[in-house]
Amino acid sequence: MWLPAITVLLIFASSSHGGYYYPKKYRPYAGGSKVVRTTHGLVQGRLERVPTRSGHPVMVDVYWSIPFAKPPVGDLRFKSPLSADPWPGVLDVSESPNSCMQVVSDDPLYVPNPSTPVSEDCLYLTIWRPRCVSSPGGRGSSRYGGRQGGRRRGGDTDLATMVWLYGGGYMTGSTTVSWYNGALLAASQCVIVASMNYRLGAFGFLFLDVPEVPGNMGLLDMTLAARWIKDNIEQFGGDRSRITVFGNSAGGASASLFLLSPLTRNLFTRAIIESGSPIGHLALQSRLSGLETAREFSKSFSCYSTNDSAIARCLMQADPVQLAQDQFELSQDYRYFMTALVDNYFLTGDPFQMLQNGNFKRCELLLGSTTSEGTYFLGLKWPNEYSFSSEQTTNISDEELNSKLNQFFSDFLKAEYIPKIIADVKEVYQLDRLRQEVTDAHLTFLNYVIGDVINTCPVRHVAGFYSNSSRGVFLYSYNHAYDKPVLPTWVGAIHQSEIEFVFGRPSLDNVAFTNREGKLSQAVMTYWANFAKYGTPNDKSCRLPKWPTYRWPDPGNTIEFTPAAKIRASKTEDFRCAYWNNLPRDIRK
Repeated sequence: MWLPAITVLLIFASSSHGGYYYPKKYRPYAGGSKVVRTTHGLVQGRLERVPTRSGHPVMVDVYWSIPFAKPPVGDLRFKSPLSADPWPGVLDVSESPNSCMQVVSDDPLYVPNPSTPVSEDCLYLTIWRPRCVSSPGGRGSSRYGGRQGGRRRGGDTDLATMVWLYGGGYMTGSTTVSWYNGALLAASQCVIVASMNYRLGAFGFLFLDVPEVPGNMGLLDMTLAARWIKDNIEQFGGDRSRITVFGNSAGGASASLFLLSPLTRNLFTRAIIESGSPIGHLALQSRLSGLETAREFSKSFSCYSTNDSAIARCLMQADPVQLAQDQFELSQDYRYFMTALVDNYFLTGDPFQMLQNGNFKRCELLLGSTTSEGTYFLGLKWPNEYSFSSEQTTNISDEELNSKLNQFFSDFLKAEYIPKIIADVKEVYQLDRLRQEVTDAHLTFLNYVIGDVINTCPVRHVAGFYSNSSRGVFLYSYNHAYDKPVLPTWVGAIHQSEIEFVFGRPSLDNVAFTNREGKLSQAVMTYWANFAKYGTPNDKSCRLPKWPTYRWPDPGNTIEFTPAAKIRASKTEDFRCAYWNNLPRDIRK
């Protein structure tokens, strides 16, 4: 999710085993996990019993709340994270951690709320380690005896690790969101799953160009956690040479920034990018825009000053709940949207130029988007006409359509170019033909245009940059709308649709999902886990359709996810994306 809805409420939720859905006969198993020695001290989590489609439960050791950084409170509120202090004895990490400061929507569109209270003391990571092979204990342990999901190395079996970076527009999200529970993915695919909390909103992305508020703090939180995971994953039974970062939306953008940052390139092996990109117009803010946003934000707390250090000192004293809420409200205006920026530390150059110049990590890449990315943003920008609680949408005139296009393009294009762009897209997207073929042509047209601009085409552009200079690129188009939708059917395969399938809920929940969705979820999990293990989503079993390697500009090498997981040529999207990806960069604001 990139931009939350206008209706918000503060979270002070109760804890509930990470918010995961368990059928009644499966519950977290009473008992502690194995004790693991880390670089900071000993940790013990909880042992959870997780069902699999085979009918045989797998025990998963879950280390819910491992501290990887000092709590960013007081003078550390906006600073780069500092490594956590070592601890004596065995640290109990069996309970879900606090979520980072945020406000969330009560709109039915959004992912489930974090299941733990919000707090500035939130920098913890979670590790799900399945006992599909044996118990964790560290390299050289004789307890590693199996081969499933791992490689034999001196008597050990080292599991591939998948590190999840959650989305939420850099304003919402948590490892305790129910969709992101990694237990089933870990258990069914015999991989380790890890995730971390990172600072959000002003706490994570305020920028004042002073040491007290350097910007990109949330990304630096992810970096510190990723370094901790690489340094310690062998002690949990993982293979530090097979670490895959994966994320959706803002998390997908973060995963793609990991490919570019000099701080992160050596912390992982390969990446999965779901509906995110470092070159989409919501992915980055300029330094000037970041400063203007911070100064405007400071006025809400009577902190404005011509001295940015003075602003920083004042905002460090502000109430954290009010900080979260005021920043959220300010962000409803795209001009004041806090996100990543070129800070010359985490990110040393313009992402587009870095990709164009080949200045990125060479690795295998799996990436894609949904076929109805745009409907999500239609509902956010014009909630009265496109309500997520109604099956009806408002028919609009040509004049109203032009007005909406102008509003959308004004967020990121220079005004003098917009009339020509509007005329062009009507031709490129064949609006007149759409009007003859579908009854809701304006909705279909806006979905295509907005979805392509925000996610689909930037993702494909990254795939193009990578396809001729990397080990293997695998592109997907996710085109499955829920069989039992909780949202109106007009939203289609909306932004974020794939997340629950990646983490496996449809393979267990036969109330909210159909049997064919359970099979689709198994296919998605298998492809994702194969990629993490082997660098390709394919394996020798031939049980799933072969996923071809993407080579730009060949439009046929894309897999489409429907319940049948069939392969198709995606010529339409590539034709549309050719228009956007060839636009001069200097017409952007």
